[in-house]
Amino acid sequence: KQCNISKDALSLTTRFLHDVGSLIYFENNVGLRDIVILDPQWLADVFASLITFNHQWIKDGVLKTEDLPQIWKQYPKQLYP
Repeated sequence: KQCNISKDALSLTTRFLHDVGSLIYFENNVGLRDIVILDPQWLADVFASLITFNHQWIKDGVLKTEDLPQIWKQYPKQLYP
């Protein structure tokens, strides 16, 4: 759907909303540049699911990729490898 917003205006607005904490935008990361997280609390919750005393997923500072489906079972599978 077209919204007739210039690329410059969209970039400026996205950077502003990122700076004030309304969304998360990885402007300087080529691999993440096309991702905008509209709910920063959601990302904090995802990280909190890893950093908790309720389980022992991380051993000696290492998290195994094969553990992610179990850890993040409440999140869509396309969000993790």
